[in-house]
Amino acid sequence: MDPAAPPPAVERWWDGTGWTAHTRAPAAGGAPGPAAPPPGSPMAPDGGFGPPPAHGSQGAFGPAGFGPPAPVPEPGTARRRGTAAALIAGAVVVTACVVGGVVLLGGGDTPDDARPTAAPTSAASEAVVTPTPTPTQGPTGDPDPRVLTDDLNGITLPVPKGWTTANTRSVGDVAMVTDPSYDCPGGGNSGFCYRGRITSATLTGSDETDPKAVAEADISEAADDLYDRDTLDRRPYDGVTAKEKVAAGQVAVAGRAGYYVRWRVTTGAGEGGWVQSLAFRSSVGSEAMVVVRFAFDAGSQGPPLSLIDTVVKGIEPIGGSGGTGGVGEGLTPAPGG
Repeated sequence: MDPAAPPPAVERWWDGTGWTAHTRAPAAGGAPGPAAPPPGSPMAPDGGFGPPPAHGSQGAFGPAGFGPPAPVPEPGTARRRGTAAALIAGAVVVTACVVGGVVLLGGGDTPDDARPTAAPTSAASEAVVTPTPTPTQGPTGDPDPRVLTDDLNGITLPVPKGWTTANTRSVGDVAMVTDPSYDCPGGGNSGFCYRGRITSATLTGSDETDPKAVAEADISEAADDLYDRDTLDRRPYDGVTAKEKVAAGQVAVAGRAGYYVRWRVTTGAGEGGWVQSLAFRSSVGSEAMVVVRFAFDAGSQGPPLSLIDTVVKGIEPIGGSGGTGGVGEGLTPAPGG
């Protein structure tokens, strides 16, 4: 359109280099018709204007004053360009896939600098997996609560039901006691007492090797240690008032010859008790004499005397196997009760 022209608006002819003086009324509906040279153009059939300019600068009518009209593409050009672009893009994608497949499947055939590099990850994003240790150890080695071990003398003693190994060992020896304890019957602060006590110790201060002589010499001291005065010089039973020998004899202990002496002890407070000294030779080391002491409270609340014989028969060498201790060296079993 020619904005400078008086209404109605007109279209001006573009000759490829500039606007000419030729104008025309707009085509009906506002859509310009085919660009045709005005009458009288050189070299035209009617002897007018010459031939239209070269391709790309073809003359045409257009809105005057707004620059040259947009070149009109030849039929099918846009379609051919779109198809070519799509084919090129497809070829690029296929080529990338083929190269990626070669990298992934080729393994060592691809140079290291041609392989894709994994993106670095932060320490916070990496999962830390701690392997669970596989248990390979056996038992923890905790002592068997059913057995009291005397390592020094190389023996084990069975722990009766309702008994426990003593944390505070009676007279400093390996010991087991009944559980629970009770208040001692003696006057004042006499501490705690036990219905039953068993200790194991090595004979010291003597070269005696006869089990009978050792047991007979020990029984009186055992009665005093267990029922007269304790290691703190207290008198938990108000002292021993009488002692009576009730049994003695040979007995096999862990396959070795032994001898025992048993006394009945009367105390100033409480019902007194039973004391027994058992002597035999150890089977380890220098084979020193071993003395096992028993102290059972008398009365209905004390352990039965038959339990003494049960424990004696159950004494074994460390690492020994079951058994009752046997008769051993021609000795007869300990008498019951």
